[in-house]
Amino acid sequence: ILCSPHNPVGRVWTEEELREFSDICVENDALIISDDIHCDLLLNGSKHTMLATLDKKYEQNSITIIAPSKTFNTAGLKAAVTIIPNDKIREDFVYMQMAGYNAPNILALAGLKASYKHGKQYIEDINNHVSSNLKYFTDYINDNIPELTVIEPEGTYLVWVDMNGLNMNRDELNRFMIDKVKVATDFGDVFGETGAGYQRFNLGCTLETIKECLHRLDKAISEWRKIS
Repeated sequence: ILCSPHNPVGRVWTEEELREFSDICVENDALIISDDIHCDLLLNGSKHTMLATLDKKYEQNSITIIAPSKTFNTAGLKAAVTIIPNDKIREDFVYMQMAGYNAPNILALAGLKASYKHGKQYIEDINNHVSSNLKYFTDYINDNIPELTVIEPEGTYLVWVDMNGLNMNRDELNRFMIDKVKVATDFGDVFGETGAGYQRFNLGCTLETIKECLHRLDKAISEWRKIS
């Protein structure tokens, strides 16, 4: 299973990386499921490549999933697209759907169609907005909160922040975000044990919200410095 662009780190994989990954999978008869749901959300000129477009052997050994849910904020409509070029794999998938997993409603289909047909300018605008938010967020932390390190994403509206400099264990950090900072983040450990010490922030919001978040974070860490 490939997350492309990556979540939570936000890497946009290069063609070379995708080819290396795909060759390993093909050589070991491992079917690739490529989750490209964030593929329209690209920051600062990053370019997304769908793995299946690089070679016929990758195409025939892959399932690609896209959806308007992240880009257009339509997750509640519950509509996605599964692209399966291989006839046998697609037949198996269709058979599985007979259990009732394929039931998007009419509104969901209309929303999906409208997003992809009329959303080009919106995508450009949202990427510019998130890129601007990211710059403000990163610059503020670099200038004011040296204990934290922003892992700058190349795609998605999510940013992965290394907070190990606060010298808190997983539970202490999570409680700190809730009780002291009072900002709702995604705790890093939900992405695996190695995510402990990290927090995931959502930049898909107004700049005013970003500023309020950073103000709370800065204030809480300033108070932490006095007692640490």
